[in-house]
Amino acid sequence: MNDSQLMNARLLIVEDDPALNQMLVLHFEDEGFEVEGAMTCAEALEQALAFESQGADLIDVGAESTRPGHAPVSEDDTLDGEVRARF
Repeated sequence: MNDSQLMNARLLIVEDDPALNQMLVLHFEDEGFEVEGAMTCAEALEQALAFESQGADLIDVGAESTRPGHAPVSEDDTLDGEVRARF
C-alpha cells in the first residue's frame, strides 16, 4: 500500500473507554483517515463484516494494548481475543 492509498484508508477503532475511543477517532480523522468507532466486540465484528462486504483489502486485528502502563497480556489471552474477533 502506498502513501496515497493509506490516506484513503478506513480505520475501525475498537476501544471500550468512551473518552479514549473518541480521542482516537478524532486523532486519526485529523490525519486524513475515514474512521469508525466501536465500543464492543459485537459492534467491531458488525463493522468489520461491513468493511469486508464493501471490499476491504485488509482487516488487521491487534489484541494487546500498547498504552503506557498497560497490564501485559499473555499469549493465550492475545490469541483468544484475536480468534474471537476473526470468527
